[in-house]
Amino acid sequence: MTDGKNKGFVKTYRCALDHPLFAAQPETLSVWIHLISDASWKPTRRMVKGQMVSLERGQLVASQRFLSQRTGVSRQRIRTILSKLVSERAIKISNPVSNPASAIITICNYERYQDQDVSAQPSDKPVINPTPTQEQPSINPNTRKVRTKEGKEEEYTCVFEKFWKAFPRERRVAKPKSFEKFKSVVSSGAATADDLVEAVRCGNGIDPDYPPQPMRWLNESRWNDEPQGKKAIAAKKRKSVQDRPEPAWMTIQRENGRRHARAMGVPEHEII
Repeated sequence: MTDGKNKGFVKTYRCALDHPLFAAQPETLSVWIHLISDASWKPTRRMVKGQMVSLERGQLVASQRFLSQRTGVSRQRIRTILSKLVSERAIKISNPVSNPASAIITICNYERYQDQDVSAQPSDKPVINPTPTQEQPSINPNTRKVRTKEGKEEEYTCVFEKFWKAFPRERRVAKPKSFEKFKSVVSSGAATADDLVEAVRCGNGIDPDYPPQPMRWLNESRWNDEPQGKKAIAAKKRKSVQDRPEPAWMTIQRENGRRHARAMGVPEHEII
């Protein structure tokens, strides 16, 4: 904590480990623990680069460089993690400090999860992605509405849209069911959303001649397969080159080389 870091404690919930943001993501979990540990447990004031900053309960002042030094995570990775925490509405970041490298980070719903009344805590609910309040917009910036051919509006996450568009257009069928399966895979911790997008783009488990539909690709866990797209395309190119007839100039050059070798007395069996 900011005031008396060697005193007291903060609460974390086991269900956080099952959240797709933290599952198999130890760096993200480490940054999150540091944020809630360094957050002020009561209103306080701190001097930052010569400027007095007022902090409310659940707030801290930190920079990417500071968090990188505290956690051992690279600054680029810190930037990505903070962005994901903001998108999941776990934190809010503002920058009223004169030093542009520092910012005030607010832990969303800090009161709800760090209240001293243990019996009042919702132990069966995840720590992040809380119910929207007046300070938190109910519109998720990471989702977009898509109008179907039937005129219905369906909402999908932006990362799923990237996953969906990575498949050939003619194979994109059963989008709602594919989206439900996509969310199921991510929530189970089998793979992150970004991992699924990257696997499709790399061609994992996708035969370029017979690409699977997204639903089948997810059901068969093909993100764990070896990339097939680039290798198959390279093999096709090699085969097409081998089957291509030899140019006339190359045949003439080879015959001239053989005649020259015979004139120089090179044994026949050594002439290519």
